[in-house]
Amino acid sequence: MAGASHALETEARPKTRRNLRFWNIPVTTALDDAVEAAVQADMHVSKSDLIREAVREKLAKMGYPKPEVEEVGTR
Repeated sequence: MAGASHALETEARPKTRRNLRFWNIPVTTALDDAVEAAVQADMHVSKSDLIREAVREKLAKMGYPKPEVEEVGTR
């Protein structure tokens, strides 16, 4: 996967907006409703927060190194 390695770097970097990448993905209404319900029922503050956690968990299950976690201003 070309270009994906920068997102998994573990070196310490300053927390700036330049370190963020924005994803715009289409999802079905059913998936959006399910994610919204999960956010309301769980401790997540937003759909983005839940999705970031889910992606981190999936990457860990696939054996990828744990990506650096940065606060992104959603709290």
